[in-house]
Amino acid sequence: MKLTFFLIALALVLLRLCYPTLEIWHSRHGQGTMIIKSDHYIQGIWWLGKIQLSDDERSIAEISPGGYLKFKENDTTMKAESDLQGKITYTLYNGREDLPLNDSGRHFIASQIQKMIRLGFFAEDRARKIYEKSGVKGLIAELSRIRMEGGRDQYLDLLFRSDSLTPADEIRLLKLAENSNDMNGRQQLLQRFNRERLGDSAVAGEWLSAVGDLDQANEKKDLLLHYIGEDNREGAGAALPPDRFDTVLAITRRFGSDYDEQEVYRRLADLRPLREHDSAYSLPWLSAVGKLNESYVKKDLLLRYFPADSNAGAMASANEFDQVIAITRSFQNSVDEQAVYQQLLVLRPLRMHDSVYALPWLNAVGDLNESYMKKDLLLRFLPVDSASGRTVYANEFDRVIAITRRFRNSVDEQEIYKRLADLCDSDPEWVSLIQAVGELSEDYMKTGLLLKIAPKMPRTDDVRSVYRSVARSIREDMDYGKVMRAVE
Repeated sequence: MKLTFFLIALALVLLRLCYPTLEIWHSRHGQGTMIIKSDHYIQGIWWLGKIQLSDDERSIAEISPGGYLKFKENDTTMKAESDLQGKITYTLYNGREDLPLNDSGRHFIASQIQKMIRLGFFAEDRARKIYEKSGVKGLIAELSRIRMEGGRDQYLDLLFRSDSLTPADEIRLLKLAENSNDMNGRQQLLQRFNRERLGDSAVAGEWLSAVGDLDQANEKKDLLLHYIGEDNREGAGAALPPDRFDTVLAITRRFGSDYDEQEVYRRLADLRPLREHDSAYSLPWLSAVGKLNESYVKKDLLLRYFPADSNAGAMASANEFDQVIAITRSFQNSVDEQAVYQQLLVLRPLRMHDSVYALPWLNAVGDLNESYMKKDLLLRFLPVDSASGRTVYANEFDRVIAITRRFRNSVDEQEIYKRLADLCDSDPEWVSLIQAVGELSEDYMKTGLLLKIAPKMPRTDDVRSVYRSVARSIREDMDYGKVMRAVE
């Protein structure tokens, strides 16, 4: 029980340290409460009915019959009450004594009203009057006076409904937000900027700067997703120029949360320039993805970048391909690596065995730990047979042999060698394949493979010599005889 009370007390202390100012705003059916409270300080407003300021904002012009307005700041109190005929009476206390309604009392009322204005009270009427008198600039200037969260809404509503709000005004508004310590109020202001307003490059730059200065990653994420847009598959995201794209990446990289970063990178992957593999977009995006911590997050993003049902892979440059390979090699999970290497096979240059793509891919596959994964990937990479019209070049053939020789499972090796026996195109390739078969430990595998090779291989001296040498390693006389008769 003591521990429970201690933990509750500790939580309250931490809450006070993290949130030194408590703001309460409640309004319903013509009555409400506004309170700002912190250590040794309180400001509060309590009201009932409709309340209207005088034109000079130094006194209360009107309160609904039976209504009241009370303002308290620590020990000082101002209360204005309306009787049933609407006549207003005041109760004033300056912390030391009650004040009469003389010059000193009226000065006290004017001072308390200004404090209420800074809390955002009287906002609806004041915003309208300020706009009628001073326009957009007057409203923007007034915003810096309002302290309480939510107290600026009436002013902002008028601003964003105004047809005279210019990009210069919007930038001024954003700079005002950047200088505010009210992160929640700043976020709410940033949410008011739709994509049409952010079409101006100067406004968008200032807006992104303000977003980057927010504290919480999830708040920045939500705003960036709103900025990028929901559906970019029809090209809506094409309006995001490279400099703003880089800024979005820079903000996202500082989130400190792979999950939040992933959401933004996924949305960016739908932008037309990224789907068309424009290097001004794709290379910075890949660099950002590569800095994520979790392998499965990077894998999911790379698979989205190279969709299996898309022809966009035909446009991937060698630089992009190398960067994807480098990112994938850094995974801590072979299953995730395998998924990416398999997806890369949709790329036309890799399917056509372009060595600029094929050799880095083979090198990466060769570094996987599990033999069965390497085998499955190599079987997908290799043509079914030479009649398919797809060629495996000599350097690729040698690399496949080298990878297969390192398998820790002879059955997996056997499957690759069977496929290669249908693809050999030169004496050196036949020699390399037969020598690899000779390294298998099981005689029955050697026998089966040599019998498959024999009718296909050329009868040149070099090839026949290597074939006979491997055949002599078979210990069973009957199998040895079959193998030797196959080349006579």
